[in-house]
Amino acid sequence: MRLDRITCAAALLTFMLTVGSASCGADALPDVAGAATVAVPGVGVSLSGYLVKPERRTRSVPAVLLLHDAGGNAEDLVDTARVLAEQGYMGLALSMRGFRGSEGQDDCGARQAADARGACHPCSQIFSASP
Repeated sequence: MRLDRITCAAALLTFMLTVGSASCGADALPDVAGAATVAVPGVGVSLSGYLVKPERRTRSVPAVLLLHDAGGNAEDLVDTARVLAEQGYMGLALSMRGFRGSEGQDDCGARQAADARGACHPCSQIFSASP
């Protein structure tokens, strides 16, 4: 009976390690037509995503940060970013930590707000519309 418990515990640990490593966002985001693939800083990680700019720009363009739901990634939000661009906004669709294209491990959103704030600051400077 003790051997069965040890075997069961070892199998569970192996499963947990496998699932934990599978959540790593090591896979790069694919290229998407009409969207620039970008990397922006989160808190201690690099977050990948897509930036879609409006065709007609003024000197200052408002931006919308798009964050995916559990199990998603920036690729799921490209169509929404395109709709925003058609309305005159820049759309920045990000993959959060541990999801496709971004570094780190998924932490169930514990650092998501801080990562989003970290991503917004350089966006206001780097991705501003030029005349």
